[in-house]
Parts: sequence; C-alpha cells; structure tokens
Amino acid sequence: MTTRYQSKHYEDVAEILYEWTRTRTESGHNPTECSECINVALICADFADLFATHDPPICITCGVPHSPSHGGKGTHNFISGFDRKWFLAACGLESEG
Repeated sequence: MTTRYQSKHYEDVAEILYEWTRTRTESGHNPTECSECINVALICADFADLFATHDPPICITCGVPHSPSHGGKGTHNFISGFDRKWFLAACGLESEG
C-alpha cells in the first residue's frame, strides 16, 4: 500500500511541534491550564490521526490494511503502518517508554 506521506514528513512535523511544546514547557507555566498548550496538543493529535489514516497497519496474514482493533475472524499479524505513540512522543507529548 502506498502512503501519501514519507517517514521524513512525520519527522519534520514532529520536530516543528516538539520545538513549540519544548519552549512552552520550559517556560515554567502549567501546560494543562494554558489554552495555547492545549491547542498544540490537539494539533499534534490531529496530525497523528491524519498520518494514521493514510498509513494504516497491514495484516500479513490476510493482506488487508486496517486497525489492530478491527476484530474479524482468525489471527491478524500487523506490520508497518504509522506509529502514533512514537509521533506523539517525538512531539514532546508522551514518553516513549
């Protein structure tokens, strides 16, 4: 399956958003009470949704791209696809651990 975005797109967007979140969190204010911080977190989540939609995981058992929560019969073995947790961590919003 061809995706509209390359890994470099994910990295570039995450780097831009990370710089914004890093500067704000280092300023010493409470990000949970800051409307700008909340907005950038929502923007990060929107980009994660966009990238995940265009690069879903693919089941190597049945060859169908879909969500791991898709269900269905049989065992699915997912590979590739957009890594939402990595992206949000790279944006400075969640830890990678």
